[in-house]
Order: sequence, then structure tokens, then C-alpha cells
Amino acid sequence: APAAARLRRAAERRRIRLLLMPDGMAKRRRNGSHYDAARDAIRWRVEWRVDGATLVDERADERTPLRELLAAHAAAAGRRPPVACDLQDPETFALLLLRAPGPANDPRYDRLDPSVGLDLNLADRCVIEYPQIVVARPGDVDRRFRLAPNPVQLFFADDQSTSAGGHGEMRRA
Repeated sequence: APAAARLRRAAERRRIRLLLMPDGMAKRRRNGSHYDAARDAIRWRVEWRVDGATLVDERADERTPLRELLAAHAAAAGRRPPVACDLQDPETFALLLLRAPGPANDPRYDRLDPSVGLDLNLADRCVIEYPQIVVARPGDVDRRFRLAPNPVQLFFADDQSTSAGGHGEMRRA
């Protein structure tokens, strides 16, 4: 689909490796992520996993800080933020993104920065269809979610630091 190709190219320009599932897959059908060429902005579908529940942003602006996106869910529900936390104090909660691709029997997570948007948080990361972000208490990070040992570095073929050929190709370091 041309829209999917535009979305993937826009993600590549932001150093995000976007993997899209085949058309019939459920995750593919749910994906409402969209590239707005007029604004040169990606609007992402985001799934927030909070204490067993899933909250969804259908078209989250990539430049909106993650804590503001999360606060909007609390405001919409007329209550405090999901997970007892202070959204202005990143020490009270952790935002985690499952590192992909990776083994299903040993999932690892990357910690995201709540003060910046998806455009910066997803740079040099791989996303399958759309971001699925876990909102966790700091104590759960070590007990329930294993952090990846070091950031994945994706190199793009047109970077000065690589010698691989072909525009826009990516490879793992």
C-alpha cells in the first residue's frame, strides 16, 4: 500500500526501523499510524500497557512528550494517572518498549524518556507496526521486566559511518 510505504520511509528518515506485518494480520489491521506529509509528521497508534489494561492513542503526534500523552488518558478518565505516579517525576514510573526483534522466551525492554516524544524515543529502535509501551512502577522494572543490556544501534546505509550500499537500508551493529 502506498500509505504504508510513505509511513515506512518517514520512519526511516527518523532512524526508526518500522516492520509491517502482512495485510491480513490483526496487528496490521489495527494499525492506524499515519504519515502527514503536509506537516512532515508521523501520527502513531500507541498502545499503553498499564496494570493488565490497554489504553490506546489512535493518532498520537510524534512530537508530543510521552508524559503528556499519558496524562491525557488520566484526564479523559477524570482520575489520577494510570499507575500511581507523578507524571512530572520520572522516578515514580518507567516507560518501557519491548526490544524487537527478539526471542519470545527472553523478552528485553528499552527504557523510554517521558520528557520527549516518540520521534526521539524511537530513533535507533525497531518497531513492529506501532509502539506498545509498558507503564511500570520502578520496582517492577527489575522484577518483571528485564532491561536490554545496551542500546541497539541501527546504521543506515547512507550514514557516513557505514560503507554498505543502497539508500535507506539498515543493518544491526
